[in-house]
Amino acid sequence: MPISLSGSIRATGTILYNPGISISITGTSSSTWLSGSGDLVFSAAGTYYLTPDSDITFTAKMWGAAGGGGNAGAGGYATGTMTLIKNSTYTVIVGGGGQKNVSEAGGGGGFSGIFNTVTVSQDNAWLMAGGGAGGMSDPRTGLGGAGGGSEGQDGTGYDGINYGGKRGTQSAGGAAGGTGATAGSALQGGSTGNSGSAGGTPGGGGAGSSGSWGGSGGGGGFWGGGAGQSTVTSQKGNGGGGSGYVNTSIVSSSTLTAGSSITPGNSSDADRGSAGSVTGNAGNPGKVLFRPA
Repeated sequence: MPISLSGSIRATGTILYNPGISISITGTSSSTWLSGSGDLVFSAAGTYYLTPDSDITFTAKMWGAAGGGGNAGAGGYATGTMTLIKNSTYTVIVGGGGQKNVSEAGGGGGFSGIFNTVTVSQDNAWLMAGGGAGGMSDPRTGLGGAGGGSEGQDGTGYDGINYGGKRGTQSAGGAAGGTGATAGSALQGGSTGNSGSAGGTPGGGGAGSSGSWGGSGGGGGFWGGGAGQSTVTSQKGNGGGGSGYVNTSIVSSSTLTAGSSITPGNSSDADRGSAGSVTGNAGNPGKVLFRPA
């Protein structure tokens, strides 16, 4: 029932006005997010720093980036609920897509994630989605491994022979596929041959250059995927996908979903858009979305 007031009203003390919660955003781009304005979404590859002026709880969704080079691996998916603390600064990473190198090979995609300080490390990770590995334009070489998920996927090699890099897991980087390739490591996919280029940042491994016929980079992740073998013969391989991660002591209601070859994790989610998928020879970047809980 409405309350009708008449006559004189006298108020004493302090009248408080609450304009809502704001989050200052710096880094790749700068802005301010206000509660009540909808989701907080990061879809451009880069590094962002978030500082809230009050405690706020979000449900996060994120996709890792896809690898490049054709027949590359898609990004993985992660979700969970977390509370950002007043005046603390958090780092949000949106992984960059891998690209095709000057040879037929492609670089791995970068991971996406949120970290509880400005220092990006495994110890500071709250939630991560793994990046997909690079692939090669020659269909006989199979596919790059998709990102995790608790684990990524293994890459495959020429005519099904085992020259592909292995997947990142919760405890180790993926093994290299053979000659001219490196294993995945903490947050970093393996690279191939005389390369180090074409990997999506951060974490995507580089692909073989024109001096080495093929060999694709591993995807970035909590542990990166290994790179595929890189040689001047047909014995070449695709990279393995990087793993995702969740700190279950901080993040609740969490799920990690690996991609499957060229299909991103949780691909049917309307919030994904094109994040984590492969378009031609280029990997699409990842995405991070925060929805007030």
